[in-house]
Amino acid sequence: MMQLFWFSAAVVIYVYFGYPLFLKLRFLGGSKPWHRGHAQPLISVIVAAHNEESVIESKIKNLLSSGYPRERVEVLIGSDGSSDSTEDIVRQFVADGVGLISFPQHQGKSAIQNGLVAKASGAILVFTDADCIVPVYALSCLVENFADERIGLVTGIPRYQNDPCLLYTSPEGRTDTCHRSASNPLLHVRAGSSASNLARRSSRQGRRDIRL
Repeated sequence: MMQLFWFSAAVVIYVYFGYPLFLKLRFLGGSKPWHRGHAQPLISVIVAAHNEESVIESKIKNLLSSGYPRERVEVLIGSDGSSDSTEDIVRQFVADGVGLISFPQHQGKSAIQNGLVAKASGAILVFTDADCIVPVYALSCLVENFADERIGLVTGIPRYQNDPCLLYTSPEGRTDTCHRSASNPLLHVRAGSSASNLARRSSRQGRRDIRL
C-alpha cells in the first residue's frame, strides 16, 4: 500500500511541478528560431456560418478593414444551412469581393470548411469563426511566418472578452502568442492551437480533409 501511495504522490508532484519545470528549463525541447518575411501572398479567409445573423456583419467589416492588402484577401463565407438572415447580410458585401457559398442542409463546421477550401484560391488559408474579431494586424502577423518553409500552420491565442472572442496577437513577443507547428503541419492541428483562428498552407495536391 505504501508503495502505491508514494507512486501516486510522485505522479501528482511530477504533473504539477516537475513537468512545468522541465518545460521551463527546456529539458523536453524548446522552440527553434524561424524566419519571418514581408511577402504578402494571396490569402483565403474561410468562415463557416450557421445562423450567425447577429455577428456576421461585424465579422465581415472586421475582415475588410484588416491591414492586409485588400486585393490580396479572398473572403469566403459558407452558410451551413442557415435559416435566418445570415445569407442576406453576406450578399450585401458581394460588391466588396466577399464570396457566399450556400449549403442548403446543415452539415457541420468541418464539412463547410472543406467545401470552402475546395473553392479557395489563396496560397495561405486562414480559418476563423464568425463570432471572433481579429485586430487589424492579425492577418499579417499570421502570414509573415510562412516565409519559413518549415512552417505549415500558425495559430493565434484567443482572448475572451465576454462575447464574441478577440484574437489577440501581440506585435511584440509573437513567440509567446502564436503556436507554430512544423512537423507535417498541413495534416494536423496540434494540441493547444486555436481552431477558431489559424492559418495553414494551401496544398492543391494531396489535400486532406480538415478536422478542426
